[in-house]
Amino acid sequence: MSFLMITFRADPSPNAKDYHAAFGFPILLGGEVLGVIEFFSREIRQPDQELLNMLATIGSQIGQFIERKRAEEALRKVQMELAHANRVATMGQLSASITHEVNQPITVAVTYASAARRWLSAEPPNFRRVDDALAGIIKEGNRAGEVVRANPRTH
Repeated sequence: MSFLMITFRADPSPNAKDYHAAFGFPILLGGEVLGVIEFFSREIRQPDQELLNMLATIGSQIGQFIERKRAEEALRKVQMELAHANRVATMGQLSASITHEVNQPITVAVTYASAARRWLSAEPPNFRRVDDALAGIIKEGNRAGEVVRANPRTH
């Protein structure tokens, strides 16, 4: 662990004219220096190994705190991305379900319409069957509409 101990007598800057010593210690995360904490003194002091060790520990703990905050932020970001992916997947499943539920009555209505065309082209035309087929088309069209109205996300 390296520290910066400076003793100075005359600093040309007006803000530092009353200071005679400075001390700085790094904030470390692993081997990376994240920052430096500096102290200034109006007195000249001799290095105190116990104080240096304590400040090294504090610098390391601050680095660990910063690492934890970074990890928490990364976790929060991943959780938000996962929640978004879940919403997208749910919307995809809902869309597939609605598509299936709407497709069924449409397929039945098309079948009724095909049958109605055959009964109209028969000799003689079978108007009772055509009327039944048209009623079926109306029923299936209403059923498809109910599927859409039953889902609050579609309107």
